[in-house]
Amino acid sequence: MSGSEAELVSCVSCTVNDSLQHAAGIMSENDCSTIPVVNPRGGIVGVITARDICMAAYRRGLPLWHMDVGSAMSSHAAPTPKRDVELTRLHSV
Repeated sequence: MSGSEAELVSCVSCTVNDSLQHAAGIMSENDCSTIPVVNPRGGIVGVITARDICMAAYRRGLPLWHMDVGSAMSSHAAPTPKRDVELTRLHSV
């Protein structure tokens, strides 16, 4: 893949208010196990992993549609624009 092709790769994401079921669906549809969680402006506020989803379901005993991403995600201590770009590239599909 050339540099210009790499720039065309899209990145899937979810928000803190999305359900864990929605995040799991994104992962399934895009064959990935980690996706960035973004704020309304598109800035990355954390990541959600398939393991985060599984552990939330196990520990709480609730259906995935009843829990939101914000309750299970991992967040960065201090996001920066450069780190947002790095995480976006890392988690691109």
